[in-house]
Amino acid sequence: MVKRTNNAPIKPTIFAIIIGVFFINMPYIS
Repeated sequence: MVKRTNNAPIKPTIFAIIIGVFFINMPYIS
């Protein structure tokens, strides 16, 4: 149960980082 609860906040954090990097790299690629 602890593992499941720990995986919930980690997944969105990684997703947010990926989206953030994508948005930051967007102007550089353009």
